[in-house]
Amino acid sequence: MLEKKISAKLEQFMIKEVVKLSGEVPVSEACRYFYNFKVGSLLIVTSNNEYACLTKTDIINVIGKGLDPGLVRCEEVATYPLVTIDQTDTLENAMLLMAKKGIKRLFITDGRKNIVGVISSTDILRIAPGLMEITREELLMKSVEVM
Repeated sequence: MLEKKISAKLEQFMIKEVVKLSGEVPVSEACRYFYNFKVGSLLIVTSNNEYACLTKTDIINVIGKGLDPGLVRCEEVATYPLVTIDQTDTLENAMLLMAKKGIKRLFITDGRKNIVGVISSTDILRIAPGLMEITREELLMKSVEVM
């Protein structure tokens, strides 16, 4: 039973509302999307028709460098290549991939590599306490059975 809890599929926990924006759009316009949709990242479609990820940190970096957010295009500062994981993969593998890549969010694909969701480290932290409690209880139950 412990194995089932840790190997929970991403499709059960992912956020399905992915906000997509053209890479040609200026960063200043992306700010409105962050504000209006209350999201932490945007899926950017580059002029090469590839995907990238724009975060609030990317916008802070634009402003911090003294660049004009009205002149900088989203695809110029978004993270590329996009790191993805399949929706049938596990929460555990998502956490490991985030740690390995040093990122805070993963975009989730279906079997045809279409983007169908996103999950962030914050989302996983919300889920993890419940999983940790279940794990602790199951370990306690197994230790009682051994005795």
